[in-house]
Amino acid sequence: MKSKKFYLDGENFDSLKEGSLEIAKTVNQLLEEFNTSEAESTYVFINDEESHVDKNKTLEEINHDEKVDIFCHRCKKIDIKVFYQNRTYDLIVSSNLKGKIILKKALKEFEIPNSESVKLKLVANSANGPTILDNDRIGKFVSYPDCSINIYLVSKDNWQG
Repeated sequence: MKSKKFYLDGENFDSLKEGSLEIAKTVNQLLEEFNTSEAESTYVFINDEESHVDKNKTLEEINHDEKVDIFCHRCKKIDIKVFYQNRTYDLIVSSNLKGKIILKKALKEFEIPNSESVKLKLVANSANGPTILDNDRIGKFVSYPDCSINIYLVSKDNWQG
């Protein structure tokens, strides 16, 4: 049987799971193998796609690459408020969206020039909260049923004392 390398992560996962799986297996079968809680109500996202996939499709049907990144979350969309210098930017995104895309959208919305943008980072929940890195999926910072988060655009020099 032909197999495909996969990386599985999602809401309430302690760590990234990886392995190899037969391409004829469905996404549901993959979730069952890893005892993913709430599998029926979980949305599944592939790679950097913003729309979720049909969990009854096989790994071969949903992705033709040698490997596949799978992200699971019970929130299909996440309501984000980005705060920067007494201004707010509201957006609704897929729980699969990466930090670098949210940062790019915020920089554009706040009309921050490139020379200043390199000095800024995104943090979750408060101005001193955890940093949202470029490849972090926003869903890792949100738990169902509260499908929303406050994000702050702050100076990278902002240190916690």
